[in-house]
Amino acid sequence: MDRENQHIIAIQTKEGKQLSKLQKQFNNYSQKVDKLKQALTNTQTVLEKAQQKVNDFLVPLEKQKIELKIQSLWTLDKVHDSGVLKKRDNETLAEFIVTQVYPLIADLGYEDLKPLFEKYEGQSFDEYNQQANEETGGMMKEMFANMGIDMDEDADFSDVNTFKEAYERKIEQEAATEEERKANKKKTAKQIAKEEKIRQEAQNITKTVRSVYMQLVKEFHPDREPDALEKERKTLIMQRITQAYENDDLFELLRLQLEYKQKDHGDFELLPDEQLKYYNKLLKEQIDELEAELYSLQMGDNPFVPSLYSQLCMPPERLDANVKREVNVLKKYIKQLKEEVQILRDPVYVRELLKAFKQEQKRMARNPFSF
Repeated sequence: MDRENQHIIAIQTKEGKQLSKLQKQFNNYSQKVDKLKQALTNTQTVLEKAQQKVNDFLVPLEKQKIELKIQSLWTLDKVHDSGVLKKRDNETLAEFIVTQVYPLIADLGYEDLKPLFEKYEGQSFDEYNQQANEETGGMMKEMFANMGIDMDEDADFSDVNTFKEAYERKIEQEAATEEERKANKKKTAKQIAKEEKIRQEAQNITKTVRSVYMQLVKEFHPDREPDALEKERKTLIMQRITQAYENDDLFELLRLQLEYKQKDHGDFELLPDEQLKYYNKLLKEQIDELEAELYSLQMGDNPFVPSLYSQLCMPPERLDANVKREVNVLKKYIKQLKEEVQILRDPVYVRELLKAFKQEQKRMARNPFSF
């Protein structure tokens, strides 16, 4: 639906009459929900455009970059076997090749490079990877033990994903145990009253949403509509109503009431304070959910990996310029790789490369958490 045709929910009073605190809060929350929904739509749209541009312009260049990296590794393999380097340099070169080949296999799936890895590591990639996972698992086990988190003895620390699932199950079990302990603990009259109030509020909120839903259903359920065209129209409306109800989207249900003239803005002025309280509570919960959804969409779920949005869509109007920037960076890097593939045949250049590699290894050994 076009933006200009959507109905904005707001309580409007007669001229000269002031809005109450609850009415102002309702209008404020409604406006926030509306803006967040629009922000989500805009973000999804720009992300789709960004992904298409990535596929069209950046992915082919990334593939070319990786192919050149692989070509350079095979060139270094020939240099290693040629005998032009001293023994110590050859050992460093072998270490360098391993560090470059490993992520290509582990992260990008270039399994045809496994023989190259095995040649210089002295063991199969799968064995090496298993050992690396076990070492990582050992560090994770020690870390969680230091944090006071007691994992099950059979928890698999060697695989990050398996361990994550086991950890989440452990947290859920501990939470369930704590809930059971609280449930079995004798409650004070104050605690019982508080729980009853929360339960009653939850029931009232559910009733509030259902009440709005049922008003719409009575008006637009298509089953009793004799006219074929009108029945089709009501069927489409009911789909929107049902979706909003299933999503606990009070905002959308209220907007549908406005859109299809079940209510006008003056009707909202007549809402009793008790009902407004529940409306406001629901809208506030919806705001929190929408904000979390928008943040996840824009920033991603992994704080250590930049999201597509943060890389290319900030701000959205800079998408084309940002893609162009990334294309230029990749093209420049590819040009350097092409030149490097040629000069890697020169032992003098290879020695300089290995010298820089050893310096970086020493720096990382001194400060492993610096990047």
